[in-house]
Amino acid sequence: MASTADVAPGHNSLPVCLGDENFNRLESLWWVMHQSDDPKRFTSVVTMYLDESATDDAAPVAVVGGLILNKDGFESFDEAFPKLLEKHGIPPPLHMKDFWRPQGRLANVTNNTRFDLFTELVPLINKCKLYSVAATLTTAKYKKHFEAKFRKRRNGPLWCLFYDLCGHQPSTRGTQQVR
Repeated sequence: MASTADVAPGHNSLPVCLGDENFNRLESLWWVMHQSDDPKRFTSVVTMYLDESATDDAAPVAVVGGLILNKDGFESFDEAFPKLLEKHGIPPPLHMKDFWRPQGRLANVTNNTRFDLFTELVPLINKCKLYSVAATLTTAKYKKHFEAKFRKRRNGPLWCLFYDLCGHQPSTRGTQQVR
């Protein structure tokens, strides 16, 4: 939190996210992440949404994938995605595992509705994202390079995949720029 000594003359000593200037939940979240609403300040920080699949020692391949978004893409997606779910009668949140038949929460959603939803969702994601990222690791390779004692203290290969996506420069991983 800013102290009065850190505040320019004529400005409120409260952080912008707590003042009248910023009433929107998403705007507040962005402020918390970047610590500024000043249009003269430039930030190179982006947001990354990641999701994992089969990241325990029992799965043959672990996968982590996701999106990198800037503020505009973040806000655009957050505004459009709930409307898209509502249009197709899908109650949030959306998790792929919820479509599993017969026990998934969305198991009764027809194949046509699924197809229509994802036919509209893919272009929305592509419009909003800066990059798509993904990393995979076979359980065999993970076990080959890390001893059982070490693996037991970690969350399966998930930590390796997260490091691969977050700890390296994008140019060394062969990501593709969309915009």
